Amino acid sequence: MSDRRAVWHPDELLAAFVEGDLAEGDRALVERHVALCSTCREEVEFARAGRLALTGLPQLKPPGVVPAVLALASGRGEASGTGSREKAAAVSAPVATFPAARRRRGRDAKVWQRAGWAAGLAAAACLAAVLLVSGPDVLTRGGDGAADTAGRAVGPEGGAVSEGDESPLDDAPDRTRQSLSSLAGRLASEPGRSPTQPTGPGATDNSFGTAQELAGGERECLGRAAEAPAGARLSYLEIGSFEGTPAFIAGYLSDRGTAPLFRLVAVSRVGCRLLYGIDVPV
Repeated sequence: MSDRRAVWHPDELLAAFVEGDLAEGDRALVERHVALCSTCREEVEFARAGRLALTGLPQLKPPGVVPAVLALASGRGEASGTGSREKAAAVSAPVATFPAARRRRGRDAKVWQRAGWAAGLAAAACLAAVLLVSGPDVLTRGGDGAADTAGRAVGPEGGAVSEGDESPLDDAPDRTRQSLSSLAGRLASEPGRSPTQPTGPGATDNSFGTAQELAGGERECLGRAAEAPAGARLSYLEIGSFEGTPAFIAGYLSDRGTAPLFRLVAVSRVGCRLLYGIDVPV
């Protein structure tokens, strides 16, 4: 099978997950994803480490310093004095070596600046640590210069990512009726292939699942919404979206009777609604 597999990451939920503000259902969804996705797991751990570093620092309140530190950490302003930009570059330069957040341009992608958000915490912690050691004058003394490249995203090898660069897995595919029909035809023509066997680019990514990875309620939800024939087995599972709606793409194989059938459905991850379905003879 040559089509690219869906890759979904809960970008819009990770920040609240780190802060502990997610509702129980969303938290369970993110916990299951993080357990399977090494990329999201590393970024959550990194964000938590940055948050812990900030909370462990003493509060600094010398006149004029706190507003400048906050402005530098958030990128909303510049510290006063001719040497401020050079010092800001020296302090925040390590941020440029952190793994860059993958850009998402899919219709369902609500971009959470994953590395950027965590890097902001780390940058603020670095600035506060420098102030503790060097004092408030670190914001105002010495030379000229500009931190032109300190905040650029970098690729896996440390090179800057340009606007045209994009990994084949940057966007989680947004399925449509046409693409689902095509997928159903291919799956029905390969009934012996394991639906969770990765193929194509990024074959090691956990964007395919199995029935065992679903919670009991989710498995029952899929079966009801799909109106799967009696005795049909869940043979394909993809986590992605359908026409902009986060969805499970699930396939059921019914090989009983004289006319074996493969049913492919798109079911919303929230509300368990059948969005689209198609039956293909096997």
